[in-house]
Amino acid sequence: MNGAHDFLMSNSTFVDQSTHITTIVGGRGLGQLLARSTPDAFHDSSARYPPPLCHPGTREDHINQIIQWSTTENYPASQVLWLKGPAGVGKSAIAQTCAERLGKKLGAAFFFSRSNSRDDSTRLFTSVAYQVAMRCKPYGDFLDKLVHRNPTLVEKSMPSQFQELLVAPIEVLQQEVKDLTQCVIIIDGLDECDGMQAQENIIDIITRSVREKTTPLLWIICSRLEPHIVATFSKPDIKPHIFEIELTISRDLDCQILLYLTDKLTDIGSRYGVRQPWPSEMSVWKLVELSSGLFAYAHTVVRFIDDENTKDPLDQLSAVFSLRNHEVLGDRLHHPLATLDVLYTFVLTRIPPKSLINALQIILINRLLPHVAEHEGIEEKMSLTPRSVPIPVTKEYLELLDMSEDQFNHSLQSLHAVMVTGEDSNTRFCHASFMDFLEDRTRSKDFCIWSETATALCNKLLDKFNEVYLVKGPFHGMYPRLGPSEDTLHPMSPYYQLSRALASLLDFAQLEGCQTRLKEFDFRKLCLAPLGYLHVRRMDQFLEKARGLNLIRPYRSRNACSFFLAAFARRPRCRSYVIGHGEGKAILTISYNHELGSRGIEIQPWSEGSLARFKAEIYREIYQDSDHWIFEVLAIDLRRKMQDLESEIHWTDLVAQMLREAHTRGIKREQIEDALRIMPFHPAMVRAVKNLKAGGKTTFLCLSSANTVFIPIILEDKGLGSLFTEIVSNPAEWEGDLLKLRRLIDPDGPQHHCPVGCAPNMCKGDELTSFLERHGKVFDRMIYVGDGSNDFCPALRLRVQDTVLCRVGRGLQKRIGREAEQRGMKCQVQYWAGAWEVEEMFDKL
Repeated sequence: MNGAHDFLMSNSTFVDQSTHITTIVGGRGLGQLLARSTPDAFHDSSARYPPPLCHPGTREDHINQIIQWSTTENYPASQVLWLKGPAGVGKSAIAQTCAERLGKKLGAAFFFSRSNSRDDSTRLFTSVAYQVAMRCKPYGDFLDKLVHRNPTLVEKSMPSQFQELLVAPIEVLQQEVKDLTQCVIIIDGLDECDGMQAQENIIDIITRSVREKTTPLLWIICSRLEPHIVATFSKPDIKPHIFEIELTISRDLDCQILLYLTDKLTDIGSRYGVRQPWPSEMSVWKLVELSSGLFAYAHTVVRFIDDENTKDPLDQLSAVFSLRNHEVLGDRLHHPLATLDVLYTFVLTRIPPKSLINALQIILINRLLPHVAEHEGIEEKMSLTPRSVPIPVTKEYLELLDMSEDQFNHSLQSLHAVMVTGEDSNTRFCHASFMDFLEDRTRSKDFCIWSETATALCNKLLDKFNEVYLVKGPFHGMYPRLGPSEDTLHPMSPYYQLSRALASLLDFAQLEGCQTRLKEFDFRKLCLAPLGYLHVRRMDQFLEKARGLNLIRPYRSRNACSFFLAAFARRPRCRSYVIGHGEGKAILTISYNHELGSRGIEIQPWSEGSLARFKAEIYREIYQDSDHWIFEVLAIDLRRKMQDLESEIHWTDLVAQMLREAHTRGIKREQIEDALRIMPFHPAMVRAVKNLKAGGKTTFLCLSSANTVFIPIILEDKGLGSLFTEIVSNPAEWEGDLLKLRRLIDPDGPQHHCPVGCAPNMCKGDELTSFLERHGKVFDRMIYVGDGSNDFCPALRLRVQDTVLCRVGRGLQKRIGREAEQRGMKCQVQYWAGAWEVEEMFDKL
């Protein structure tokens, strides 16, 4: 919604499960700023320790050139320095060395790293502002008050963040922030930021500020020579303001690489008690020859030789020399990293087969989780989850991979030449080029994580799913368990992770290698899987592969009905297939939203003639509401009792009754609040609301049938509390540990008399009208997100220019289909099944 303003969002219901820990430094405003920053990307962060540094006596020409540029008495002719070059030439090491040498002249530094989870572009300028605030007290004090007064500043778009967190405060404090004159900001690894558009935007924002002279800051930007970055820096209005330094893979660096290798290997020899002199000058020159002007090669060789497991640097050095006899790729001149690829291949071949298989599967599962959404396909520079590394040792990973913690750690330790374990015990890649190597089949061949490793992991996850049982839970629908035991429920989070990883692998893996297990697999066990996360754009290829294995066929009785509904009910068109064989077959439904150009995926158990009914059951389990959730977490027998009584007692009164019973059992306020904070809450909805609020003048109204205690706790926990102007719901207040709940409309007082048929406790249409009257404002457009039948009344109050976003398979869709024309509904209708579709709709409205 670029440029949108005066919007009203109402009845927003969001679902996710997340944990966020914030450390507050400084005042409250700076604490909020820090929470939206990435401290791990700072130049002195413990997460990057030890950071890449230029070895003493190396790269001094470029370092001195940069320092001289940034410390000249007068402003340099260009306020932006672009340090460019291919992977492995030492850009990050030079940037880190300059950051340390600049001392007080350094205002901030941000080191992007896709492979180490530091790739969020929206946290760049907040991180810069926070670091500058720590170095300049007047600016810090001003910013602390500014953010405290308006916390939404940290959630705004990048241009707005730059303007309001940097430009505006510096302009106000011109005389007090003289310390910021020629203050240097370093941005390393721009090409590893999340998305080409974001990378171009960062360049545009900074260079526009330089052209307009809105800040006194100097900028150093380091990146690879990606075509879109080169094109952006080459724009006529940008190029004159750029000072460029290019690093190349050159044999002119041989003497510097010689110095680095000599010092490092001498130190290794001393630590391991190798008889001196070692290594010989001839040996070091051989390594220089193998490095071919690439510092990344020399660094990897040093780490390989310094192997604490073998403790035999002489043997390791001899192994490296065997590479001289290795047949280097014929296209070496066309591929500057060919020598590095040979080394990476060699390192992997030296690892015991079992450890190597485990290590590659760990890297792959970490690549798939936790965000397997919105991948483009391997051929199109995948963005499965740029937050794949650092690799933590988690219970979920160990369960998915059937490994002990010792096996997990030992497998990663076998990659010590290319990975390092930090102070936080998480394992990270030493250089981004290794992950690039593993994902490129043309470079890594059999070691590519998307070939045999993906097939083996897919088979392992299929076997893992054999342990999942879908049984009747303590409430409507089905619930996953591990094993046939009836005594404990299997937690949903591991089930979700297992199903997401498997579904994504089915898209990427070579299915021929999984054919036997797929034909025997019980696809019904995927019926609760959150496949809406996938946003699969390669589904046609998956269907083609599945047809080739005789794994899938059209579900024809459904297709005709779906086509009719698509034509006359303005809902997304659906195609359904039978997938699997025998008792394990299921129905795979793909919904096509042609307006958005998107697809949704859903799997339902095979059930002749009852597809829609079961679909509603599944929706009920995946998308929780707070009233159900509390008792499902704290007292499932009360949840069962609610189910038995809901047809006899008004829902709000029933929830109030169950809260009283929970109180008599000793359930505390703290337990209820904690249960609300762990309630699943969809990340796509969180992003959608935050992005929309940051992008324009949007007013959010929450109309909810829950209560005024539950909703604020949930919204605050997800960072959304301050974004809503008003919450209209059933009133509730704490009396000790008892939550007293009552209807919004007192049953003993005047009633609403809604002709549309709203629930007695609230007419959402009246509440929407009252909100508009209270605020006395005419909104350009209103967007109403709803699903229940009581959302039909406010939908009727919307105008021609307004839109209702209607969730499929719920009461609102049914009422629109039956009554919209009869009651003269004016607004536009768009349908959604998954939260990711709502996020897309927000972007396209």
